[in-house]
Parts: sequence; structure tokens; C-alpha cells
Amino acid sequence: MGQKKTPEERDDIFGDYKYKYQIVTKEQLNRLIIETGKPLYYLTFIKDSSNKIVCVTNAQTGKTIYSRGTSFSYNLKAGDIKDLNKEIN
Repeated sequence: MGQKKTPEERDDIFGDYKYKYQIVTKEQLNRLIIETGKPLYYLTFIKDSSNKIVCVTNAQTGKTIYSRGTSFSYNLKAGDIKDLNKEIN
């Protein structure tokens, strides 16, 4: 598991994100997936020794609807969220 971000660091990363979002634990996400009747999408950030991948998954279908990998980049950055915004628009 990576380091948890402070609220200020999260604001720096997600500050330009134009849609409603919520940061939850795995347990909370599992509960939301099971209990919600509304469309639900979740972001997954994966990193290894030299790459990172940002994915968005449709919780109802399990289908990945967005995926972008970056080589030689290690942390989730505001630019990753800006790229996601562009893809949504």
C-alpha cells in the first residue's frame, strides 16, 4: 500500500476534477458496489518500479472504461486527473 495523502495533497491532485468523487476504503467501495442502484465508477491507481497505470472501472459490469499507463512515472499527479477530465468531455 502506498502512502496516504493529506487532504491538501488530495486537493492538489483532484482540484481540477469536474465531477463528484469520494475517497473510500476497500470495504466502503465493496459496500457501495453491492448496495447502490446508481451507476458507479471507481478509479484504481497502480504503480510498480518504473510505471504507473490509472484505470476507471464500471462497478456494475467490471469493464475498464479508461486506462492510461505512463512509463518512468510513479505517483498520481494532477495531470493524470486532467487527462481523465479530457477523456470524459
